[in-house]
Amino acid sequence: MPSIKRPERHPGMKSSTSQIIILTREMLHHAATNGSGFNHLQLRLLNVPLPLRKGWLSELVGLEVSLDIWEQVESVRGPAAKKRVVEEMKAKQEQERKSGPVDDLPLFSFHS
Repeated sequence: MPSIKRPERHPGMKSSTSQIIILTREMLHHAATNGSGFNHLQLRLLNVPLPLRKGWLSELVGLEVSLDIWEQVESVRGPAAKKRVVEEMKAKQEQERKSGPVDDLPLFSFHS
């Protein structure tokens, strides 16, 4: 029985689509940095438990996820993208602290 559960949308996440996709090995390798590594944010989006266990990537193959989640996983591929996303989220959180809620919150949450 797989230990990885289907990712759920964050309660405050805006949804542009409810389309469900099935992950393939090729999709996962494309989403990895240089085709071989995932960052912590990508793993959290896919509900991969840490520390990583042998076979975790194989457990993702065939998993159903929303297209929204998958687009987020791809958008934070690589260190530069992750850094950009984290900086944007921190800036929005700071703006919200100063002026109240921001309408265009990010599609996912990240806790450092």
